[in-house]
Amino acid sequence: MEKEIYLKSKRGSLIHAYAQTAEGKGGLVVFAHSFKGEANEDDRYRRLAQMLAEIGVYSIRMEFPGSPFAFEDDRAYCLSNCLDDMEVCAEHMRTNYEIAEDHLGLVGYSMGGRLACLFAMKHPEYKTLVLWAPCNIVYGLEDDFLEQNVGMMKKEADEKGSINFYDIFHKQTTVFPAEFVYDLLDQRIKGFKDFPGNILIVHGDNDITVDVKESISLYNDLDKCSEKKLEILEKADHGFGLWDGRISDNEKLIEHSFSFLKEYL
Repeated sequence: MEKEIYLKSKRGSLIHAYAQTAEGKGGLVVFAHSFKGEANEDDRYRRLAQMLAEIGVYSIRMEFPGSPFAFEDDRAYCLSNCLDDMEVCAEHMRTNYEIAEDHLGLVGYSMGGRLACLFAMKHPEYKTLVLWAPCNIVYGLEDDFLEQNVGMMKKEADEKGSINFYDIFHKQTTVFPAEFVYDLLDQRIKGFKDFPGNILIVHGDNDITVDVKESISLYNDLDKCSEKKLEILEKADHGFGLWDGRISDNEKLIEHSFSFLKEYL
């Protein structure tokens, strides 16, 4: 059963989230949505959460600041705040439900994939990861982010305490806090190649938003995993079917994710 809930963030604001419950004692999956995305990821996260509940796995999805369904706008969006919200939501599930503590996992899409990796490094008890076209895990964000120069963004953040950022997805300019830029530079994935758990990476070979080479390099660097898989979807772009009408890409994405979590979580 899905429960719409509201939790107090570490900042004192409200987190809008969706807890998917299951029957009996079971594992837990924490979902992290993409940059400028939303907690259901166009119903894909919701579908996957429901499928997991049917096999006894609990999960939680939250709206990060800037989501159209969040209580905070882009001026509160930065990786540190997102990680804090993930911690609050995960703790809520582990405190209020019968969670099997040795079966904890994360699902992250694009920037949510970066967040999932950061979260797993901070919380090593989360041993199973599913990443959809994860954002800049290997190469970092030293040069550019979504067609904007990070160096220029940092200069503006230093001078003004915020930045005007052109959102290429919605074709509009929005305001982000200086911490957004600082986190892009400071919250790098240091040492993630030593991740010891289970990881699935799904990426399209026609992705021009996050190059598939990122995921190939990440996969090759992961030499201490218990299990690792890389699924490259032919002709799929960053939207996995939502942007170009290739619905089969969407279905493959969910199928690969569910199968991996069912087997390894």
